[in-house]
Amino acid sequence: MLKFNLFPFEKIRSGQAEFMNDVAAAIENRKILLSHAPTGIGKTVSALVPAVEYALKNDKIVFFLTSKQSQHKIVIETLKKMSNISDSKIKVVDLISKQAMCPREIAAEHPALFSDFCRLDQKTGRCKYFINNNNQFKEKINSEILHVEEFKKLCSNEWVCPHKCALELISTANVVVCDYNYLFTDIYDNFSDKIGKSLSDFIVIIDEAHNLSNRLVDYLSGELNVDILDGARKEAQKIDRKDLSQIIKKLIGFFESQPKNKEVNVLLGFLIDKLNNILKESLNPIGFDDFFEELKKAADEVFEQKVAEEYSKLNFLKTFLEGWKTNSPCSRIFSFVDSPKLSYKLLDPSSLSNTVLSKVHSAILMSGTFSPPEMYADVLGISNERAIFKIYPSYFPQENRFVAVTKNLTSLYSYRSKDMFYAIAEKITNISKIIIEKTGQNIAVFFPSYLFLNEVQQYIDDKLKSKLIVELRHMRKTDKENLYNQLKFFPGKILFGVIAGSLSEGFDYENNLLKCVIVVGLPLNPPDLFRKNFQEYYCKKFGKRKGILYSNTYPAINKAVQAGGRAIRSETDRAIIVLMDYRYIFPEYMQCLPPEWNARSSDKIEDLCEKFFDKNNSYNKEN
Repeated sequence: MLKFNLFPFEKIRSGQAEFMNDVAAAIENRKILLSHAPTGIGKTVSALVPAVEYALKNDKIVFFLTSKQSQHKIVIETLKKMSNISDSKIKVVDLISKQAMCPREIAAEHPALFSDFCRLDQKTGRCKYFINNNNQFKEKINSEILHVEEFKKLCSNEWVCPHKCALELISTANVVVCDYNYLFTDIYDNFSDKIGKSLSDFIVIIDEAHNLSNRLVDYLSGELNVDILDGARKEAQKIDRKDLSQIIKKLIGFFESQPKNKEVNVLLGFLIDKLNNILKESLNPIGFDDFFEELKKAADEVFEQKVAEEYSKLNFLKTFLEGWKTNSPCSRIFSFVDSPKLSYKLLDPSSLSNTVLSKVHSAILMSGTFSPPEMYADVLGISNERAIFKIYPSYFPQENRFVAVTKNLTSLYSYRSKDMFYAIAEKITNISKIIIEKTGQNIAVFFPSYLFLNEVQQYIDDKLKSKLIVELRHMRKTDKENLYNQLKFFPGKILFGVIAGSLSEGFDYENNLLKCVIVVGLPLNPPDLFRKNFQEYYCKKFGKRKGILYSNTYPAINKAVQAGGRAIRSETDRAIIVLMDYRYIFPEYMQCLPPEWNARSSDKIEDLCEKFFDKNNSYNKEN
């Protein structure tokens, strides 16, 4: 084993030494490590220690990318501990979104307007925080490792823009903790010149890396409907831009003239060509680029005159057109089912990820649901020459986890009926009664959709309905935190939520808060036109077998595994995971489940629950 001087803890966990050695080797050899590393291996410190040690010795910079603010705190605390035993000072920048770092009240009160007012106030010099260049303060604040909230408070006290200050400090940083979009979107272009280093000097650690491809797809996606267009038209009228108002009115007419009750693929020229024709026929004919510039000016004027109700629809239209013109492979769809709308969505995330990952010194992609890692290398465009694939075993006691697959139950569309919903509700009821009786603790049930959840909920035993707490569509973060607190402080609850939501992926249920997680159904994506385009694109790029696996099968299983994994968060947690769909036992799905799950099929899940908790006395209510 290599010696790591910055490891801040007395004891190295099982598997940690192997992971650190692999990270060190990948960085030394300019490779990209794609690692399936289950919860409990200590991924954060194991990736940071060898990366920071190499960066300090070789004048590199570490970018730790994470989508969760809770993970920011863990990373910063780990870096503080490492800095305490380091011979040289570790300089760190903790960075979140510009809006979240802004100290002005309007950032929280009017989030939809933030990008407009921030851009305009910087341009006009009205933001007193942005124009204040306090270099002496920057030197002082750069001398210690701070959580972003601490950093924001200190900057605010000195009337310094926290976001601008953080970006300027990157040039002297050894580690930057930030979201994916700071490297993989055009945000990087806005601050890359401040870093003083090229991508070849970057060591990139991507946490929860299974999310990266979806995040990139979401980033390069947009939807434009008639309501937005009509709002943009009205804004143009209010600022006396009748020329723009007339152009947008004709665009609305074009949308509404399309065949109804249809969803069709369209090309880039569907919108651009029509818009160019409208522009040529206008009273003052202009080209597309000039029209785009006029939209930008008008959007600024809308904000100046405060005529936007929530956000500038003209600015939204400008942003949509900017995305629509992308050269990246996209699915472009015109739909006129309820009302006409035009959308685009990225088909190939590697068009964004490869431009970064092909140039960095090294990268560590890690996740507890990163199987098979070869798929992620293909999807993200990582070459075989640079890729290293590693699947680490779980070091949690096998006897603390039991994974069962139910027979006869399914979410398959052709089997959805009143009888199936009733049978699923009955099985959930029976299992929940046993868990609550044996442990007095909580159960989480995750469904493939809100619609499916509602169908099942109506058949839950009346005696258990008082114990139900249910995630609703469009619930705010604070409301979901309230659900979590009910589990924590009033145990014996049954949580109903959806797969791939924040309750099934974003929350850590610490201290064995869940004694059972039930994953209802197989969360395959609905067979809409975009999914058809997506699968066809992947089949063409990777071949039919891989195309279907990559576009449909693997993503579905990983979402189910994320949900099921909420049950076991530490080596002392003990729980049952129930996969409530007989298809999980099929070889093409079973091979995608974590090997340590050792799932087995049974039509007597209730008996297995009884035996599991009878055997483990520590689950009794009195404990």
